[in-house]
Amino acid sequence: MTRHRRGVSTVVDVTLCLALVSAAVLTIALVAEPGTDDPAPDRAERTAELLGATTTSVEYSMSPIRADDEFDADPIDTESAYERTDHGPVAGLLASAAVTNTEIGETQLSRAGEEYEVRLDGVVSETTTEIDGNANVTAVWAPYEGSSIRGEATAGPAPPPDADVSSATMTVASGIDQPTESELREAYEEDYETLAVIVSGTVIDGIFPPEATQLALERQGIERQLVAYRYERMVGSLDTVDGYDIDDERSRSDADALAANDELADGLADDIVAEELSDALGDELDTSAETNHSDAERVARATDELLSTGEVRIVVRTWDP
Repeated sequence: MTRHRRGVSTVVDVTLCLALVSAAVLTIALVAEPGTDDPAPDRAERTAELLGATTTSVEYSMSPIRADDEFDADPIDTESAYERTDHGPVAGLLASAAVTNTEIGETQLSRAGEEYEVRLDGVVSETTTEIDGNANVTAVWAPYEGSSIRGEATAGPAPPPDADVSSATMTVASGIDQPTESELREAYEEDYETLAVIVSGTVIDGIFPPEATQLALERQGIERQLVAYRYERMVGSLDTVDGYDIDDERSRSDADALAANDELADGLADDIVAEELSDALGDELDTSAETNHSDAERVARATDELLSTGEVRIVVRTWDP
């Protein structure tokens, strides 16, 4: 089955895989932590709303990547090449940082967001000064429930153990597609392995948006070096993909981001996604096997409920000074 690719709906900076998110996509739900006795229980919700409504700019450098062996810094001859500015709602920038910090197993795909997250810590502190209290914000991206593929960004101090804490949760668009239920059903009707590849392919195409990645591979300069670096890190995180497998697809003359992504999607499915999804779906797959896959719609619906590729979950916790 050929993977169906839909265009990424938000603007993506391929060098960091940052999704610039509009405040309009934020949804907020207040969640009270058990046993909390916060004298201002709506403070967390007001803080979340403030993070969604406040727009700012963040200046940062991607220079930490030079410490990684996978990054070839030789063609880059100016410090300014590593400097970037990102602009958007604070909540959206936190979501971008979480996606940028994605880890596959124990491998972080890029160190380009290290200073970005540090700068965001200061931005969150400034943004929440009008809130009477302390705030801690954690943004998490994971493609599905229980996944070991995960990105996280944190701002603000952790609350003391004896603090009365209130919390609010909001979701922000990640800029990454999520397969439709019909696509999942069609994949499972072929076989379970195809379903796993559809999910893993969504992750890979989110990390390496095909069109933007293709353009970067065909160019010279830091954009190409950054993409090649993240491909190297991705290959290193997978046992079933060797570096030489996608070398041709990454060369300037024969660059083929679609082919490289397909190979990585197969490897990610074999290494991680197939087993984790199988564990999460559990009884649904067992029941389906007994009926010879006749209930593909039910499995697709259960898979759809597990998926969260299209969103970043942000938890805001507040407490008295």
